[in-house]
Amino acid sequence: MNRAIVVSRAEVAADCARQLLQRSVDMGHRRLSVARARSALALGVVLTAEQVAFCLSAARAIDDTEMIDVLAGAISSSGVPCG
Repeated sequence: MNRAIVVSRAEVAADCARQLLQRSVDMGHRRLSVARARSALALGVVLTAEQVAFCLSAARAIDDTEMIDVLAGAISSSGVPCG
């Protein structure tokens, strides 16, 4: 019998968003990382401490006050140290 792995579109989208965000962080792309973090969060992705820290720094650098507030909230709710 052939067993198929069933993955929802939402799971695929979230996984893609997570991978794209990590790639942007790894490459040091500030604006793109902030945009991808916004998309990832909208899809329910839980950001790593590294991603939050990088994107918060990037959001501050580009003066994205909305994203600063979102990421600061993620830090306070997760216990990730804010720097």
